[in-house]
This record gives sequence, structure tokens and C-alpha cells, in this order.
Amino acid sequence: MKSSYVASACIKYLRLMCIIPILILASGTNRADMHTLRTAEQQRYFDVRQAIRTQKPEQYLSQLQEMEKYPLYPYLYYQHHIRNLPENIDGFLTFSDSLKSTPLYPMARHHYLSYLGRYKRWKEFLAISPKEPKNDHLKCYYFRAQAQEGNPDIAWKGAEKMWLTPHSQEEQCDILFNEWDKSGFRTDQHIWQRMLLAFGIRRGSFINYLTKQLDYKRYKDAAKLLMSIYHQPRQIGQGAFLNRKHTTLSIDMIYYGLKKIAYSDLGFAIRTYQKYVARELLPKNKAAVIYRFMMYRILITEEKQLRPLVDDYLKKHPSDKLIESRLRWAIHEQNWDDIGVWLTRLSKKAQNEDRWQYWLARFYQEKQQFYQAQEILERIATKRSFYGFVCAQELKLDFPLNTKSVQPDNLAQRRIRNSDTANRIEELFQLGFKTEARIEWLYLLKNSSKTERQQLALFAQEKNWPHFTIEASIQGKIWDALDMRFPLAWREHFERYAKKHRVPVSDLQAIARRESAFNRFAQSPVGALGLMQIMPRTARETARRLGIRYKGNKQLHDPQTNVHIGSAYYYQLIKQFDQNRIFALASYNAGPSRVKRWRKESDGKLDVMSFIETIPFRETREYVQSVLTYRVIYQIFNEDEPQLFSDKELTRLY
Repeated sequence: MKSSYVASACIKYLRLMCIIPILILASGTNRADMHTLRTAEQQRYFDVRQAIRTQKPEQYLSQLQEMEKYPLYPYLYYQHHIRNLPENIDGFLTFSDSLKSTPLYPMARHHYLSYLGRYKRWKEFLAISPKEPKNDHLKCYYFRAQAQEGNPDIAWKGAEKMWLTPHSQEEQCDILFNEWDKSGFRTDQHIWQRMLLAFGIRRGSFINYLTKQLDYKRYKDAAKLLMSIYHQPRQIGQGAFLNRKHTTLSIDMIYYGLKKIAYSDLGFAIRTYQKYVARELLPKNKAAVIYRFMMYRILITEEKQLRPLVDDYLKKHPSDKLIESRLRWAIHEQNWDDIGVWLTRLSKKAQNEDRWQYWLARFYQEKQQFYQAQEILERIATKRSFYGFVCAQELKLDFPLNTKSVQPDNLAQRRIRNSDTANRIEELFQLGFKTEARIEWLYLLKNSSKTERQQLALFAQEKNWPHFTIEASIQGKIWDALDMRFPLAWREHFERYAKKHRVPVSDLQAIARRESAFNRFAQSPVGALGLMQIMPRTARETARRLGIRYKGNKQLHDPQTNVHIGSAYYYQLIKQFDQNRIFALASYNAGPSRVKRWRKESDGKLDVMSFIETIPFRETREYVQSVLTYRVIYQIFNEDEPQLFSDKELTRLY
């Protein structure tokens, strides 16, 4: 169960780093300002912070110096200097170096570089950032600086790289692109390449915008034809277009037009492709890429009449990703001969994965080769994974948790407890700055070794910081420390609303663990909020049905409200799908309408494992498997009888 959580945590960390200056410097009322039970020192902190915001140095400079030993002094120090930026680099370096052990350091650097770029202080910009920054906003300043400081090769190569994106760029990049254009290095070919990228993600309005920047008639005429194909791609398969004299530009249109047609009419796309290949109009590299894409689309749509094409392709061009899709197609049809064939065509590495070893055992069972099947099932049943739990239940064995605790290093624990970072996090929690506390924690983890992260996980566990414990345990790769990876956080809320809505408490805990890792302030890219990641619309509808006074999205950050609404919504799904958790969990992730469509496609011909394996969305497939696995762990922690599937779930058809 080594998840991709580390990668997602790093992405979230970078996003948070971008927004914290807004959180810290915002002039509006922060939720922490509403706390009334403050110490004198905490009250002084808020007084000084407010004076800095209103730019009244006479009211705070003397107090600021007196607060140097207060844990959150670096935040006041940061705010003061950001609002009064040093005029020279040495002054900035003195200021920023004092923040190096805090997440304020990269923020100060970002802020100062933006300031230097805004005022075109290019020499100083490059002195602070001699290497290309990672942030797009700063990259554009960086390449402008290189151009002004006599390094046009670096500048225009960078501009070209930034240009080739299908999305609009921010103002600083537009200025860079204008300078690149005036230098004579940007060509109509660059504009054309960007138009094709926009075509690829269906951004017709952006194609129109870019068309206006073209200079030469050849490209302008091609742009008109490109927009025509964008709206009516099937014309590339008709005689008038097929028989025209083709140029490199029209071949580009064919490539992207075929890809667009493949989404709506695969058969027509393939026939058109074959016509162009027969006339040797498509370059071999482009032909190979578009044909592979078409084969992928066949596997996704499972168009039976096109199956011979994809089977022939996979024999000549083996790919684990595509063969796994072909295997799911065979599982969907319960074609065991095909399952046996395609299992052998996986790479050795893929064949040895628990997933495909399990399906090999199922193949042996279907072919009455029970000894071989038993041997595989017994081996997988020793592993703590979804397939390990499946095999353990089938063989009526105990679920293998294989837990191992982390031993505390007393010296390391004392060092953590006495550290400035730990004191800042504690104080931020006390004042209600949960987001800033998490940013501090992520920065600390980022700059710690694997061993240090393990001790940090112990520290967070002792402090009852469940989300921090999970983050540290995963980044510390403490895979066997299940008490850290699966804490019993907000247990009273889960137990209360599990009882109220007649759903198993372990289901709710497993959903929250998978959805948010118990981060009560979690927000997904699509807007799901809180512990159980509830969409605001769902929350409003569920709250109205329950008679809960729903005041707005912020209410979903309250654990009690979130668990109340989330458990009620889960019960609603369980009831809608006749007490079947497989359908309910898939619906929780992908929505009930999709699950109804998948049920219609499976037509009641699949067993539970075949249905789960053939869920079309990888995210939903892995979500269902994860929650079911986490559920077993929480059942054991709650001292309930552990069960991956109920008898009814195992015996019914899907």
C-alpha cells in the first residue's frame, strides 16, 4: 500500500507555498483574529501584526524588537521587511538568511525576485537567481533578465520553451514573448506549433487568438483550414482533402484531425489513417504515434469489430499499459482463454505483481489446475495489500497486517520538542493558523532525512496531529507502522454518525483516510472539502435533507459537520445501491450516474473481483480497492470482526 501520497503532498506543498504570502499579509479578518482567550504575548503579536499591516512603524518597531524570543517572531520580521524591502542585495541577503530554517525563506526570495523583475533590476535579479527558477512567473522575469544582460541565446531559447504551451501565459510572459518577437526569433512556425497544441486540448478560441498573430499568407490560409477541420474533422477523410497537394502544414492538420475523429468514430479514423499511410503521406514517426493512440482508444471503448487490429498491434508492439487494458477487456467478457494468453504477454515485472498473479491463480482455477492456483493464493495471502487480503479471505486465513513500531530516539525527540520549528507549529495551532502550521510541517519534512522523518512521525503522533503523522510516516517510508499511517482520528464523531446513519464506522474511517488523510482543511482540485472530501453542492443537498443549518463551505472544515454530512451521504449511496458497498464506494468517487452506466455494461455477468478490476477509471478502481483494504485495518483497530467482502457481496453478480 505504498501510495502516491508523497508526490501529491509535494504538489500540495508547492501550491501552499504560493498562497501563504496572501494568508500572512491579508488585510482582512483571519479566523485566528476571532480567538479571544489569548496570552498577553499572543495579543501583542496580533497588535504588532495589525500595525505592520496598516504601515504604522511608530506603533510597532520597539515592540517588534522585544518579541525576538516569541515563536512567531519570524512571521512579524518577515512581514515588516517584505513591506519595507531592502534597497540593496546585501540587505536582502541578511534579511532572508535569517529565515533559512523556515518556509518564509523561499517566500521572501520569491517576493524579492518579483520585486526586482517588476522594477527591471535585471543584474540584481540574476545575482539572486543565477539559475532558472522553477516558478513560471519568475522564469519569464529570468529570461527577460538574460536578454537585457547580454545573453540572448539563453533568453530566446527560454522564451521558445515557455511559448510552446496550449494555455495562455501571465503578463510577464507576454512581455517576454513580445521582446522575443521584436528580436526576430519568433516565427509563424512557432505560432503554428502553439495552435496545434491548442487544437490537441480543444481550445478553439485560443487558436483564433493565435491566428491574428500570423504574418505570412501561407500560414494564414492554413490557419483557416485548421479551424475548419477543428469544427468538421471528418473532411480530412473525404476526397477533396485527401487528393489535394499536401504540405507539412496540412500533414500536421491530418495528424491532429485523426486524433479528434478517434474520440467520436474510431472506425472512420482508422480507415482514413490507412488511406494516408497507403499514400505515404504521414511521416513514420507521426503515423506510429497516432496509430498507437487509436489502439488505446479501441481498448478503452472495447469495440469488438476492431479487436483483431489491436490484438495484432499488441503482438508486434507489446506494452504493459496496453496489455493490461486488453486483459481488463478479457476479464470484462470473462474470456479465460484470452486472459491466459495476455497474462503471458506482460513483461516479467508486471507478471509478478500481486494483481496479475491473482488473475493467474483465477485462470488456473478456471482450468481446473487447483494446485497451481493454491500455491499462488497462499503466497499472495502473506502480503498486506488488497490482493493479499482477497486471498486471505478466500483461504480463510487471518488478514496479514505485519505491523512494526518505530522506536523513539530520546535525543532526537528532545531535539524536535525544543526546536524553533516545533514551537512555531504549536503556537500556530493555538492561534488557529492550521494552514500555516501545515506549511511549516511540510517544509520541515522536505529538509529532513528519512530517519528524522520517522522521529517526526512519532512526535506528531504524540501531539495527536493525525494528518502530520500520516505525512511524516509516508515520507519516512514507515510502511509497517500502521498505527501512524491509520490513526483513529476524530473517533467520537465517526462512531456517533456511523450509529446515527446505520453505516459501519470502519467504512467512514477508511473513506476519510483515503480521501484526505485526515486533513480537515483538505481541498481537492475540483473543490471537494474536508475530512470526507464532500462537494459543496452535495453538502447543501444532504444538509437540507437532514435539516442541518448549512452556512457555507467553511463549515465543511469542521470535523463534526463534515463527518455528519459525509456519513449521511454515504448511507444514501448504500441505500440507493441495495446495501452494496462496492457500488456505493465507486459512486462516492465517480458519481452514481457513472456507476449505473458501468452496471448496465457489465449486465450482471461479473463476480465482485471482475467488476472492480474492470472499472474504467483507474482512479475509481484504485479508490475502491484502497478503501476496502483500509476498512479491514480499521475493523481490526476497532476490535471488530474483519471482513473484506460480505457473503452477499461475494455471491451476487455485478
